[in-house]
Amino acid sequence: MTVSINNSMGSALTHAQYGMHQASQKVTEAASQIARQNNEPSAQGLVTHLMALQTNTIYHEAAAKVVSVTDDTVGQLIDTRA
Repeated sequence: MTVSINNSMGSALTHAQYGMHQASQKVTEAASQIARQNNEPSAQGLVTHLMALQTNTIYHEAAAKVVSVTDDTVGQLIDTRA
């Protein structure tokens, strides 16, 4: 059972960290595209990039929550075993 829990926690943490990394890259990309819009304004392009910025910010927050819950769960398991 211990190995299964360790693998599950590690897997959740790995996926969450990957999700945070991906979302951060996409936020950076969207912000860069928005900054470029100042030179060539396009309502459609601006809306698309603002939506990408907001969506990936939410994805990042969700992945960060998974990291937090995983940390709390591991802490509770340690407290239970102690």
